[in-house]
Amino acid sequence: MTLEQRQVQYHDGEYFVEIDITVDEWKAMLKDETIFNDSSLEMIRKWYLQVGYQATSGEILRLYKDEYPDHKGTPFNGIVKGLSHRIVKYLKRFEVFGTNGQYRAYYIIPFECWHDNYKTSGAIVWKLRKELVWAIDELSLFEDASISINEELESMVFTESKAEGQKIQYYTTQYERSQKNRNAAIQIHGLSCCVCGFNFEDTYGELGKNYIEVHHNKPLHSNDEEIIPDPESDLDCVCANCHRMMHRKKDRVLSMIELKIMMSEARKRMR
Repeated sequence: MTLEQRQVQYHDGEYFVEIDITVDEWKAMLKDETIFNDSSLEMIRKWYLQVGYQATSGEILRLYKDEYPDHKGTPFNGIVKGLSHRIVKYLKRFEVFGTNGQYRAYYIIPFECWHDNYKTSGAIVWKLRKELVWAIDELSLFEDASISINEELESMVFTESKAEGQKIQYYTTQYERSQKNRNAAIQIHGLSCCVCGFNFEDTYGELGKNYIEVHHNKPLHSNDEEIIPDPESDLDCVCANCHRMMHRKKDRVLSMIELKIMMSEARKRMR
């Protein structure tokens, strides 16, 4: 069977090609272990957890360097090549060739790709295709991990010792959080603190890139059942300091406006 040959086009640092894979097709493939094996799913999960579902392979490797201690280069090229080869074989619809038409461009099937600065040959940014993201969301594929947040833990400590370094036992309650909601909040509110304006990348450079904490206006532990928060009205993007101050009072959580007023009054006293 002859497959349609599609060639990648390149312009101003961006790579273009028609990838007409539907959400239902992605869902079917995501559930097929012969296509999305463990390494493929883990790779996709790492990109899914990034702001805007995008990152360079180098950024992912630095974030998860402990998982790849023996890799001097990125392992993701080989993973995406194997995954895309299986996708092509499953769909039996098209093959994708690179800009010179002489090699198969496997990288561009699950990802959109562009150079972060093509004028200086910057690294290639990989972004999950939107249909793939929608399929992941509909399957709730990566939303089964519970994240412990210190200010919302209910804990009991059983120890009388004042010596440091001794093991202690904690009993905690964990609240499930949606990465989809977090990403949506960041897309709406941005990566600068909504209270004080602090930006991690401006201060820490590459280390702080795409980092911010997401605050629930109504703490999850105050709900008796699952809720669907509105990322625009129920979630705020805040720095670590402001986040801790919002939860400093044990009897209630401060609102963003309340904390802004406190900061303003504190600055006036310092003048």
